[in-house]
Amino acid sequence: MILQENLTKPNYRPNVLAIDDTRVFRWLLSNLLERLGCRCITAQDGYAGWQLARTCHPDLIITDLEMPVWSGFELIRSVRQVGDRRIGDIPIIVCSTRSDRIYADHAIELGADAYVTKPIRPSELRIAIANCARKLISR
Repeated sequence: MILQENLTKPNYRPNVLAIDDTRVFRWLLSNLLERLGCRCITAQDGYAGWQLARTCHPDLIITDLEMPVWSGFELIRSVRQVGDRRIGDIPIIVCSTRSDRIYADHAIELGADAYVTKPIRPSELRIAIANCARKLISR
């Protein structure tokens, strides 16, 4: 989890888990996150992302909604319901092509911290990441 003391360390690079079923988007998102100063691990669906979150304890999760095996909704629900705070408190940003308010509202109700739409804009993602970091610091 992004801890306050880590955020203030010089050269700290948050570990981000990026989950999307499209290989090209995972590659693009990974490159963008690297340019923003993050380390990135990727998964191709919600279930694979859940497994990685449980073993790697990333600082942040960025997930698509519509994926095979487990959707982003299932991933968010599982992360938020787990008893281990190292996993349950990980900030989650949804990145989806669905711009309908109903999808964003449902993701936020389940526990997502932010919702951005594709095509992804680096400035919007940077703001969402910064807001997640601020939420953690204020806890």
